[in-house]
Amino acid sequence: MDCYRGIKSTANVPDRQTNGTIWSVIGGGGKTTLLRSLADELVAEGKTVILATTTHFLPFSGIDTVVSADEFEVARQVKTQRVICVGTPAHEARNAGKLAPSRIAPQNLASLADFVLVEADGSRHMPVKAHSDHEPVIPGGSDLTIMVIGASAFGRPVAQSVHRAEIFCENSSCEQDDAVTPELLARHLATEARRGVIDPNLIIVNQAESPETIEAAHAFNEELIAMGMKVPMLAGSIRRHDLAEIQ
Repeated sequence: MDCYRGIKSTANVPDRQTNGTIWSVIGGGGKTTLLRSLADELVAEGKTVILATTTHFLPFSGIDTVVSADEFEVARQVKTQRVICVGTPAHEARNAGKLAPSRIAPQNLASLADFVLVEADGSRHMPVKAHSDHEPVIPGGSDLTIMVIGASAFGRPVAQSVHRAEIFCENSSCEQDDAVTPELLARHLATEARRGVIDPNLIIVNQAESPETIEAAHAFNEELIAMGMKVPMLAGSIRRHDLAEIQ
């Protein structure tokens, strides 16, 4: 399945009858790729799309960026372009070249397009994310929260695979030089869920493009269920628009 159909069917997403749909993407290992892939698929379906962030992200190649806080201008641009990116230039040195959140809230953007896709987390390009107290930044009115995990983390040291590795180790009772396993990853997510830090409607294990990584995704799902966290899950390759449900 492609990303849109996979998400909609696996998470049993109903069609909204008013305003646009807001989907928030958190985690690591393919968030930005998922936003771009979904935008391409939705535009092909005849939908209009706004790409936004509640943290920071890079502008998208080939997609116009609108920095205006004028909703009429944003509406005009999305009607003309079918897909746009919104935000304001980030001023901090560590976020040079990135966009900060638009001055128009996602809830208001939802009245201007069929879909608002929000990058609601940062992971410093790591495949796994452990969250601080102020993260993730889910916008009000979000209809769906999708957590992305990069299968490239499996078998690699925590320190090389996890953003905020110290929090991951605290959650999963491991050391930073331990290899990430399905059990440790499940323990980490279950801990964050119990603490109310995350509440994803769907998990996507991205970068699962080999028999070994697909097997690890299945093992991860089984570990999560054993820990009392049953969340719909897809695995496969976002960049290839190829995802399958893990059952």
